[in-house]
This record gives sequence, structure tokens and C-alpha cells, in this order.
Amino acid sequence: MFFLIASFLLPLSTSGASLFSERIEVKVGNEIITTYEIESRIQSMVAQGLIDNSEANRQDVVREIREDLIDEKILQIALSDRGLRVTDQEVERRIHEIINRQGISSVDEFDQILTSQGFSLNRIRQDIRRQLEMERFTSVLEQEGQLNRSDPTEEELRNYFTQNRDEFSSNIRLSVQECLLVYQEDRTTVEALVNRFTRNPTQFNECVQNYSQSPSAQFGGILRGLEKHSVIPQLQTALFSDHSQEVVSIEEPGMVRLFRILEREDLGPQSFEAVQELIAQRLRAERFQRAFENGIQRARSNLDITVSLGSGS
Repeated sequence: MFFLIASFLLPLSTSGASLFSERIEVKVGNEIITTYEIESRIQSMVAQGLIDNSEANRQDVVREIREDLIDEKILQIALSDRGLRVTDQEVERRIHEIINRQGISSVDEFDQILTSQGFSLNRIRQDIRRQLEMERFTSVLEQEGQLNRSDPTEEELRNYFTQNRDEFSSNIRLSVQECLLVYQEDRTTVEALVNRFTRNPTQFNECVQNYSQSPSAQFGGILRGLEKHSVIPQLQTALFSDHSQEVVSIEEPGMVRLFRILEREDLGPQSFEAVQELIAQRLRAERFQRAFENGIQRARSNLDITVSLGSGS
């Protein structure tokens, strides 16, 4: 439950590095969320091009980030109550697993690679912690009978197919040319390149040859045989929704991907058998999402959540 109260003031940073007053914005049980946490998350997401923190959107951004942090605290408390809290050592172990798997020589080298791509090691630590927490909470939900991992029935599969028949009425296959632009420390240059090559598709080869950081650049950036169900949702929207654009852009953390549409081929309606496994994956994902959200909501209902008056309600 939520209560609005006056802000709990904390001592200001004596380092001079903070650009905002440090205070408690939210109390979640015995845990707190500070101004610093909210602003740091906002600044990180702005740097990665994930959110628009303009004055017009400021309140919505703060509210969204605050709610995300509340959910993260709730998840941590739920795990801690069961003796399952993720430790710093576990996070560092996962980072070293990534480093070893990628053949990277040290944490410092990994940090340099991340920085060159617009990421930070601290942000990766946060993401890994969140992933480990979600994995652990998923196991809790399953053990407590809140998550059903059984395969969807054929009736469920066919009902989904019938209810979404329009989606499966056509099957577009694309051939595209990709150009991956990494921000590094210069967003202005990348934004200018995006604008240039979006408006001038005939110059797209120059983007691939001179600027692309994608492995596909060594093959001229050519990617063939892309179908809607085989790409991530963000790509589905960009590549398969608007047939009028020759070049589309997708902003990702630390980078922008440009795709020039070279060829569209309509393969005709898809059969139930052709999309059966895709539908099963979607239904399993929906089932997991519902169980996860319900689990967080149950944990939330057992906690006192106090939001300060100054945090943007």
C-alpha cells in the first residue's frame, strides 16, 4: 500500500559530484530508494538512447523508473525472505563466466569494450543481478505451484491461431542491408549519419563500408531470409509494419541499427503446422509473465510502500 509523506532528507554528497539533493524518495518495507538511484537510472538510460528525458516527459519518466525500482526492491525482499538473495559474489562470478566465454583477458578489457559500445560495467552488473533474481524467483514460483511449465494444449494452440488469423494470413520474407552505428562518446555524429542515410538510401553502401560495426559489414551488410517470427519484436515492428520506408532505424543501448529494405517477398498464408511451435513459445512466455507479475503483486501486498511528496506522483 502507498502513503504520501514528506521527503526524508539524507546528507548531501560532500564530493561535489552530485547534481541533485540526495533524499529518500520511496520506502519499500525496510528498503529505501533514493534520488540518486532514480537519477542514475535515468541518466544511464538516456545515455543508451532508451528514453526521452525532455521536460515534457520528465514526470512520466521519473514515475516509470520509480515503479521499476520499487518492483526490483520487492523482488529482492521476496528472495531475501526465503534466504535466496543474490550476492555480489554471484554477480561477479557470472561476469567472469562471460569474460572467459568471450575470450576477453580481464575485467578492465571487458570494461573498455563495454564503454566503446555505450555501456558501462556497473550497468551490466545491475542487469546480471536482475537476471539472476528473475531466474531465482521463477524457481520459487514453480516450487510454490504458481507457475505451470507444462506445454500448451493443442486446443490452446489452435484457439490462439484462430484469434490471430490476420497475423498469419501473410508471410513476408525480407532481404536487407544492415549498418550498425555505435555511439561511443559522440551521439551527434551518429545522429547525423542516421539522418543522412535514412534520407539517401542510394548512399547506404557507404554507411556499411565506412561506418558499420556489425559483423555483417564484411559481407556488404547483406542479410537474407528474414521472416517476422524469426526476429525480435523491435525488429518486427520496424521491418514488417511500414512498407513505405526504404531505410528504417532501430535505437538500441549505445547504438543505432539501420536497415535498407532490398527485397520483399510474400510467401502467402501460413498454416497452423508451420507456426505451431512459435505459438507455443508465445503462450509459454505469456504464462510466465502472468505468473511473475502476480507473484510480484502478492509480495507487494504484504509490504508498506511509502512514496515521498517530491518524487512525482
